[in-house]
Amino acid sequence: MARPKRTAGQRLKAKEQAFLDLWDDPALAAKAITNKRGVPTEIMLHLGATNAKMANDKAQRMMKRAPVAAAIEEKAKLKREAEEERKKAEAKELGRRQAVTKADVMALLWKQANTPNLNTNGTMNAQVRASIALSEILGMKIGPQNPDKFDGFTDAELEQFVKDGTVPERFASRFGLPPGGSSQIM
Repeated sequence: MARPKRTAGQRLKAKEQAFLDLWDDPALAAKAITNKRGVPTEIMLHLGATNAKMANDKAQRMMKRAPVAAAIEEKAKLKREAEEERKKAEAKELGRRQAVTKADVMALLWKQANTPNLNTNGTMNAQVRASIALSEILGMKIGPQNPDKFDGFTDAELEQFVKDGTVPERFASRFGLPPGGSSQIM
């Protein structure tokens, strides 16, 4: 009659507990790297296996046991959680040490807005976005609120404006000129 399989919730045997106690041992991890073997193999050699092949076989069988596999997974989970907590604490401390002010952000945006096109692969996307962000921070209104003063001019009217500064009468108010009066800006 076969023995019933052990489940993850059962107690560990002495050899299994010894295996798990050495799981996070930095000296064995370093030895495993040096000898180009896995940590489980090094643990089994440490626990008395006579050669690497036997140690590897024993380690593989040991890690397949449900209580050992569950304990290894639990250790890995705790290690991940501890690492996440450490990173959060480190980020929080860094934030405390390096308080970023509105002036710092504005200085970086200003620098980006004034970056030459040569440094941005010939595009102006970064500069435009930085300028928009700066205008929002400063509360400036840009865009559709300020329509193009020359919108609606014909090509001939634009050429005439360039030549002598004459504005068609229908657009005089855009340039602050009185209606029906002089339509010359310059």
